[in-house]
Amino acid sequence: MLEKFKELIDTYASKELDIHVLKELEMSGLVSFKNQGISRSKKECLLCIVRLSQLVQFKDALLSRTFDRYEEYEAFIKASGLAFEKEEGDNNYVVYSAQEGFFEIGCSIEEDGRVELESDDVKLQETFNIYLRVQH
Repeated sequence: MLEKFKELIDTYASKELDIHVLKELEMSGLVSFKNQGISRSKKECLLCIVRLSQLVQFKDALLSRTFDRYEEYEAFIKASGLAFEKEEGDNNYVVYSAQEGFFEIGCSIEEDGRVELESDDVKLQETFNIYLRVQH
């Protein structure tokens, strides 16, 4: 799923699209979009935000939980089904990434074993912008 979402970002992010392309994206079931109703410069386009709902939900759940042990944290990451892989490195700071580091989650392991997560260490691009051409 992250691979497909990265492909969508690479293909469509910040581009002008017709409504039929946007509807095809939404019909795929992978993403949803919200029309922000903001025009783009002098062109007749509306800003739309495309989001991967499952990634948004994962990020919200991750940042709202506390993990008393690293094993709980690791199980949570694996249970997400988002194909994150643990990177080799420091035992006090653990990084999980996907799509060659495009999606990344870092956390500190405290001396007592608790996991410390900061929102700045969670780099998940769960949304991207597109511009919808307005038809007259």
